[in-house]
Amino acid sequence: MKEIINLPLIESIKRSYIYFFSNFKKVINVALLWTGIVFVADCLMNFPSLCNGEGCNEWLNTFFVVLEIVAGMAVSVAFSRAIILKEKRSWKQISLGLRELKYLGYSLFIMALLIVSALVAGMLTVSIFGIDMKTSSMAMHPNALMFYFVLVIVASIYSSRFSLILPAAAVDDKELNLLKSFQLTTGNSIKIFAGVILATLPVMVLLFFLGTAITALQIEGLIGKAVFSFLSISLSLINTLLKACYLAHIYQYFMYFYNHQKEEEL
Repeated sequence: MKEIINLPLIESIKRSYIYFFSNFKKVINVALLWTGIVFVADCLMNFPSLCNGEGCNEWLNTFFVVLEIVAGMAVSVAFSRAIILKEKRSWKQISLGLRELKYLGYSLFIMALLIVSALVAGMLTVSIFGIDMKTSSMAMHPNALMFYFVLVIVASIYSSRFSLILPAAAVDDKELNLLKSFQLTTGNSIKIFAGVILATLPVMVLLFFLGTAITALQIEGLIGKAVFSFLSISLSLINTLLKACYLAHIYQYFMYFYNHQKEEEL
């Protein structure tokens, strides 16, 4: 039986932040063009990034969300390759192809896994607590709501063990698949899950306050909208890059010890 690899959580978070800020030029090279593309599209579509509630154009909002997803996928792949493969790139360089599509596919798989887990957890909770959803909601049953919340968190923790497949897809690692990612990260479920949260938490807090400010201020002027749009788009991409940075670093850690174990078996 292979020895379980023990991920040092705090050290991994620390290394990710140090790399991110000490290599900020790489961050700019990876994200600048995509930030510009998304920002210009937002301006041309009358700022769907700032629209919430009534009066929003559903089609423009959907298109903008898709564009943000594509941009996030592309910068994640590019930054992962810069970290793991030391790949150098100009800010003018942009890539969008099969590699990025594969990265998106795995991301959607993990997301679908979480959605299915949430649905199963909901049905299980309703069944155990005997809740009639026609006459009451789960929010009216605190114990049931807590039970449901715990189930979803547990499912999220275990699903995070598939995350190694994302940097693997970015660097064209054909050896690492979903099953191997899950096996390789045995004993590290909570650490990986907590690491993703801690890596993105500061920017998530900033995005929360920015969203609150956008809602409260009800910005009307073009310049004001453009400023808040740029801040929102930039922070969203930085958040995506911080997650990619953390996953790339733990991918390097796990693969180092995995390859070392394989050499010992020879």
